Amino acid sequence: MMMIIMMPMAGAGLFGMALGMPAPVMTLVLHLVFGAVLGLVYGARGSRLIAA
Repeated sequence: MMMIIMMPMAGAGLFGMALGMPAPVMTLVLHLVFGAVLGLVYGARGSRLIAA
């Protein structure tokens, strides 16, 4: 919703394309990194809870 509603309202265009191609690419990369870290932390915590 941020990239479709808020970015155009801020004048950055749809998906921040007015800021150039690095804006949407970095957003995607940061989401992937966040998801990987969240998955690793949750997975480590989940396996510890099951073993206990």
